[in-house]
Amino acid sequence: MATLPDMQQASGVAMSTYRRVATDPDDPLDDQDPYSRQRHPPSSSHSSRWTSQRFVYSAAMVMLALVAATIVGLREERYFRTAHGRNQARVVVGPRRLGGLYRGCSSSEFVRELQLARIKDDGPSLHVNYTLPDSNELPPWPGFSFAMQACPDPHFFTRPEACDLLKSYGSLYIAGDSFMRHVWDALLLLLSGDLAGAVGRADAKADCRGEHLFNDRDLKNFSNTTPCRTGIYVTLDRLSSSLCDGEMPRGGLSSAYSDFPTSHFLSFLSSAPDDVRRRSPVLFYAGGVHFNYNITRTKLNYVQPIAELNRLFGPRLVPVWHGNHAPGDNIAAHYYQTQGRDSVKKYNQDVEDLLQQFGSEAPATEGAFHILWQEAVEAGGLDTQ
Repeated sequence: MATLPDMQQASGVAMSTYRRVATDPDDPLDDQDPYSRQRHPPSSSHSSRWTSQRFVYSAAMVMLALVAATIVGLREERYFRTAHGRNQARVVVGPRRLGGLYRGCSSSEFVRELQLARIKDDGPSLHVNYTLPDSNELPPWPGFSFAMQACPDPHFFTRPEACDLLKSYGSLYIAGDSFMRHVWDALLLLLSGDLAGAVGRADAKADCRGEHLFNDRDLKNFSNTTPCRTGIYVTLDRLSSSLCDGEMPRGGLSSAYSDFPTSHFLSFLSSAPDDVRRRSPVLFYAGGVHFNYNITRTKLNYVQPIAELNRLFGPRLVPVWHGNHAPGDNIAAHYYQTQGRDSVKKYNQDVEDLLQQFGSEAPATEGAFHILWQEAVEAGGLDTQ
């Protein structure tokens, strides 16, 4: 997401609440995910390390997404939805109470800096505490593990700041594979302030905190899903509105990694009130691991459909591609050649090159694509991996 210098800086989180139109997000094909399945059940140390890393990574990605969103400029414009792409409406963002939380770089500059960032010797992600938490309360934020060079460091959003930014956009729609679901879970944790906040079943909350929140499978029997993976919140309006001063922002999740769920996305947006639909929705999406990072399939199934949709959309969408991160050390050996670190880095670069063909060099105020892919650099922790 980018901004023009003459536009006011934003503050908060970019998302929105739709009526629930999604079904249970657990994907019946998710047992094909090489990162949630191994040749043998993982050891407790490997499982704890990988799931804890995924939590740190997901939380960091939410923070970076919020910073990117806060850079998008504020401008009140009329709302249009065109049938033939004749309207050139830009991104429209509503007013907010908390402003100026991040200044100093456009989002294009910010994203480039993230790509170039490297982990610090004392970065928290190099010294992660892998023990399980002893309470459901979120621990203090340890800070990012990298330092920006030409841009100010990212801002850490509190819940009120996150709610404020989320409400200023027309919607937040997160779509993609299991990694995107973990980013969604991290957002729920941030808004709820509860390590079990993404679990829909009250009777399972005590057992579904910490690393167990991110377990896709029962470690004793990988063919079974855990209670922590049933009843996951798929829209933000299932959280208590008291968490955001009586009005929960609009947002939703779709676990669709084979292609972009266009019809579900449009249905999701159309269910919003008129005042919400006058503002631009944010689309946070990614995929690739389930088809071995095939860039041609990514173009045909994700990028091209979204680009074509945005030409017919007013106000413009804010599409952000979430870069894939390198796998953990416990990846199954037979997947490493096609899904190891080198493959992930090449794929992220291929995606960036692809997005440039669809106008990623244009400002986000005109609905341009942007990619967050700093997490693919060489680092031991997931907030920079």
